[in-house]
Amino acid sequence: MNIAEAARTAGIRHLVFSSVAGADRHGSEALPRNLISKWQIEQHLAKLGLPATIVRPVSFMENYTGEYALQGGNLVSGIAPDVPLQIMAVNDVGFVTALAFSQPQEWIGRAMALVGDELTPVQIAAHIETAIGRPLPYAQIPIETIRAVNEQFAFAHEWLNERGYRADITAMRRIHPAAMDFRTWLERTGAAQITTFLNAQDAEGQDA
Repeated sequence: MNIAEAARTAGIRHLVFSSVAGADRHGSEALPRNLISKWQIEQHLAKLGLPATIVRPVSFMENYTGEYALQGGNLVSGIAPDVPLQIMAVNDVGFVTALAFSQPQEWIGRAMALVGDELTPVQIAAHIETAIGRPLPYAQIPIETIRAVNEQFAFAHEWLNERGYRADITAMRRIHPAAMDFRTWLERTGAAQITTFLNAQDAEGQDA
């Protein structure tokens, strides 16, 4: 909100704000706090009358390249194994952002959810296994285990399990036909990043 105020003071001609998919579904108290805060910022931009574009990405594919998701030889999260999760590559957020800045007359006043693929955690693990050539089974972390560490993080996982982002992949493809699905992202950059991280984990285990 401070940035929005500064943008108005400076007379910024076009501001692009990265929100989160689902932020506009704000009418329920069951929303995770990050969705609520993102929505409040979106509303503040509108209140100020700023020439703004809102992009609302889903979860990032890059989350699967480090300890956030790769633990103990498993792919882990709080998402149920059979619940579809919408994901996208960070580079594609950049593409749409650049597109918005290059076409302000078409994008100012617009809000759009950004998504590249929709897969269950088990499918994600299987794609990674194929791409890196080693087993990577999926293991769900119990929500109560997550809650013991961070209540809001647990709440976010519950929201994803029960409601989800609900971004429109077809609409995204109309805007960005080359948006990467998960397998394409793995082929281009993801598999190499995941392999590097897992090899480092293996080396640390051997040293220990």
